[in-house]
Amino acid sequence: MSVCRRNFLAYAGGLALAGGIGAPFRLAAASPPGQDSQSFADPYEPPPEDPLAYRHPVLASRSSAPVASAIALAIDTSASITDELEYPFQCEMYARSLTPGFGFYADGSPRQSLVEEAICHKAGNKAVAVCVVDFGSRPMLRIPYVDLRADDPHLKWKMLGLAQEIRTLPRRETGSTMFASLLKYSRGVIGYCPWPITERRMLDICSDGTAQDFAALYSEREALAEMGVTINALAIGNPDEDLGSYYARNLVTRRETESRDGIDSMPGYVWSVARKRTIGAKGVLAPDLNEAVRAMKMKISIEVAGIEDLGRIAGRGLARNGTLRRLYPGEHSAVLRAFT
Repeated sequence: MSVCRRNFLAYAGGLALAGGIGAPFRLAAASPPGQDSQSFADPYEPPPEDPLAYRHPVLASRSSAPVASAIALAIDTSASITDELEYPFQCEMYARSLTPGFGFYADGSPRQSLVEEAICHKAGNKAVAVCVVDFGSRPMLRIPYVDLRADDPHLKWKMLGLAQEIRTLPRRETGSTMFASLLKYSRGVIGYCPWPITERRMLDICSDGTAQDFAALYSEREALAEMGVTINALAIGNPDEDLGSYYARNLVTRRETESRDGIDSMPGYVWSVARKRTIGAKGVLAPDLNEAVRAMKMKISIEVAGIEDLGRIAGRGLARNGTLRRLYPGEHSAVLRAFT
C-alpha cells in the first residue's frame, strides 16, 4: 500500500472517530446564554472525597500504575468571555493541542503530534493524566481525568476522544473572574487524581481578566505550591493591557517550593496571546487561534517531557526528515528562548 493511501486512511479514520470529516477544524457551538450554574446538571461534578469520581467513565484506563504528570486545564467562563468567540476559542485551543497525529512518514513511522511525542518520549513512566476544570464565580470539574499512556495501543484514539469532548463542552455559567476560588478548588481536583503521581502536578489557566477575589489569591497560590503544584497561565490580551506581567506577579507559581512527598513546585511560565481586530462592523477583538494552539502545545509538552527533553524531541525530528517536523513556525523560537 502506498504511503499516500496509508496517510489518507489513517487520517480519515481519525476524523470519523472525532465526529465526521472536518470536525477537528470547527469551533464548537456555545451553549445558550443565561444558564444558571446552580441549576446546571453536570454529570461530572464529583462528590467530596470520592477519588473514583475523578476518573473518566469511558476514556480512563483500568490501570493502577502511576502517572508521571497530572495536568488540570482551566477554562475561563467569566462575564468577559463571549459565547460566540472566546469560550469556543478556549475549547478549540485545548482540543487542537491534544489532537494526535495521523498517517505515516516516508520511512513508515507513524506521525505524532508534539504533545503525543512528548508523552512517548518520556523515559521510565510514560504517562500523563489530564482533566478539565472551568471557572467563573464557581469552579467545577467538567471532564474527569484521562490517563494517556505511551504503552497504550489506543493512545491516539483516547487523545482524539478527549479532544472532541473538550471541543463540544457546553458552557456552564458566566460570572466573576475568581482565581482564588479556582486555586482552592484545584487543590481537591489535583489531590484526588486517581493514579499516583511521580514527577509533576500542573494547573494551566487560560484567561483574559484579573482576579476579583484578589485578597485570597496569594494564600491559595502558596497552598498549591506547598502541595507541589506548579501554576502556569496563558494570557489573552492586548500588549497595552500587560496581562502577562499581571499573571507573572500574582497568579503563576513564583518560586520552587518543596512538598512533603518530594514533588516540588517550580516557577511557572506565562504565555501571552494578543487579541487581533477582525474585519467586521463591530470590530471585535479576536485572539489568534493558531498562535494560541502553538503556545498551548509548547506549554503542555514542556509540562510532560521537561524543557531539556523537548530539545531532544526536536533533534529527533531533524534526524527523521531534515526538518523540525514537531515544531511549527514560532514554536522553534519559543524553545530557543526557553533555553536561554
